[in-house]
Amino acid sequence: TQLIVIAVLTGIAALSVSSGLNKGIQILSRANVWLAIALMAAVVVLGSAGYVFKAFLGGFGTYIGNFVGMSVYQGDPTWLSG
Repeated sequence: TQLIVIAVLTGIAALSVSSGLNKGIQILSRANVWLAIALMAAVVVLGSAGYVFKAFLGGFGTYIGNFVGMSVYQGDPTWLSG
């Protein structure tokens, strides 16, 4: 299994390099975006969409609620003064 993964990734890297730096990176970037969208859609469709959205909104609310305090937190004053 590891050899197959290594061979596939080596082939993808070789294809990217042989197609030119700008074009190869562009192709890999577009493929990455589409795979991320497909993964997100699969999680929402196959998983519990209500739980996913509830967890996202809860996490985002916690982030917003603690943003200022965590932004100005200075931790250990001894380390900062050193």
